[in-house]
Amino acid sequence: MRSRYPSKWFAATIASILFGIHGLPAESANLNAIPSLSLEERYDSNVFNTAADEKSDYVFRAIPKLTLSIAAFSASVNLSGGFELERYAKHHELDSGTATKNYELAAAEPLRITPRFSIHPSARFVETRDAVRRNALTQSPEPGLPPSETVVTTRTGVRDISGSLQLVYLLLPAVDLEIGGGGAKREFTEGAPGLIGSRTVTGNASVIYRITPRFSTGFFVDTSYNSFDGMPNSRTYSGGLSGSYVLTEHYTVDAHAGAALSRESTGIGDQKTDTWSPIGRLSLTYAWKDFQAKLLGSYELAGRGSFGRTTKRGNAVLTLTDRFAERWWWDLSGYYQTNRSTDEQVTEDLATAEGTGGIRYAVAEWVSVRLSGSIFRQWSHGPVGTNLERDSVLLGLTLSNIYPVF
Repeated sequence: MRSRYPSKWFAATIASILFGIHGLPAESANLNAIPSLSLEERYDSNVFNTAADEKSDYVFRAIPKLTLSIAAFSASVNLSGGFELERYAKHHELDSGTATKNYELAAAEPLRITPRFSIHPSARFVETRDAVRRNALTQSPEPGLPPSETVVTTRTGVRDISGSLQLVYLLLPAVDLEIGGGGAKREFTEGAPGLIGSRTVTGNASVIYRITPRFSTGFFVDTSYNSFDGMPNSRTYSGGLSGSYVLTEHYTVDAHAGAALSRESTGIGDQKTDTWSPIGRLSLTYAWKDFQAKLLGSYELAGRGSFGRTTKRGNAVLTLTDRFAERWWWDLSGYYQTNRSTDEQVTEDLATAEGTGGIRYAVAEWVSVRLSGSIFRQWSHGPVGTNLERDSVLLGLTLSNIYPVF
């Protein structure tokens, strides 16, 4: 029987990162404990994620969580863990005391070890039976990056494990060298038909040259090895140019453009199939006081997903956030994503879209209330995946406070 706890690989990743930080030059550090409890009542129009005969329900969710925040090296590292208890008004067979388990190691900003060297670690473990919840928790922690796969599948046990480490070194006063790598694993613990586990190991490097305070440019190279349960593996190689320009005090443009090669095994001896594809990412950010807006478009070769295929993935994303009064915030976001497999039969051809809006009020420093709603749609044009609709409305209360440890 497979363990229901984080794998040894995940534990080793966190341990190695923490050991590496511990072994670095001594610097005064502050440790804070941040316990929190979120209570949510949600209406869900499709609790089983089915294409037909949809079943709606009201779901109560309690989310206790503990975060340890270590402030050092001009930044902070957060180690958090929690679980989610769910109770359904009608479908009691879905009730669970640990519907989702989530553990995370993240740094909001790179840890500046020396004036010229910094590191940026991250790791995450998520186990759940709801693909919507999995997708929400496994998106990239890096701001400005496109989302990972947003495909929704039927309810089944799934375990996602990922970790990465980025190293940044100041080669010259205006030149940064960044090298990094990571790994990710998706495992379907209940063996659902048509869903295929995957593993991805990645490496990347980039050089950025700050030509002026407003303009920087450089180049990047990335590679990944993707393996799938019972399916041919693949390797992807990509490279290109990048640039960032501060148009005005409030507008910033970031761009990446290049090409990628996918080399996929055919399953017949050593035969492989090569697929070339353009890749790119363009984002426009606007910030003024407490208001921020971001528009992002991207196109890439992606090796990690639910159906055991390397895909050409496109994204269009819009996010808007604002604090419009002393204790009031609102947010609005939406995305459209396509995943189309690189094989000749185009086994996977899916499109997903979601719009979410919400409002939050801080009753006090340690308690806040949130009301939000979302609309999700999925369209399948191939033999895997299904058309799917899911709408939800959520009312939640969060209690949280900071307690200094030392």
